Amino acid sequence: MFSSITTAISNYARVIFAVLGLVSLYPNVEINNVRAIEKRGAIYAQFTTRSLINEYLLQIIDSGIDIYYSVEATTYLTTKGREREIYRNILIKRISHRGNSYILDNEGFRSWKKLLTVLNTNSILILPAEKRVRGGTIKTTIVLKIFSDAVPDLMNLWGNKPNIVLNYRINES
Repeated sequence: MFSSITTAISNYARVIFAVLGLVSLYPNVEINNVRAIEKRGAIYAQFTTRSLINEYLLQIIDSGIDIYYSVEATTYLTTKGREREIYRNILIKRISHRGNSYILDNEGFRSWKKLLTVLNTNSILILPAEKRVRGGTIKTTIVLKIFSDAVPDLMNLWGNKPNIVLNYRINES
């Protein structure tokens, strides 16, 4: 009985906080396993996500509406106290449902779980080899977004605004 009372109070408080805009009723997107790796002189950020597509977004996809997931990486170089953008990369993936398949860009998946396995593993180029710099501090911001032409404010179905900030130096060799 005590647990049901505390659950009711907790749910009531959550609704009040949601109405006030202090909490979201939607699940947060989690970002995990973040790492920067070097391949052939270029630097990539790799990370995994969780709750990227929640039950509310899945209902929209199942209704036949295409949604888009984007990963935007912007890399800045700071030298002599000045920060300037040196590289920007945006990846956009279309997620849709046609017939009995979920589709990520042009690749079909029979089950939602298989699509999520692919979608939740991310890799993005954050500094190409030809832009490599020596000295200075480098900062890369990675912002995740979800949007649709048919549904405005789709980002509101995420409980947070997921992003990553990587600060690093490239050693002179």
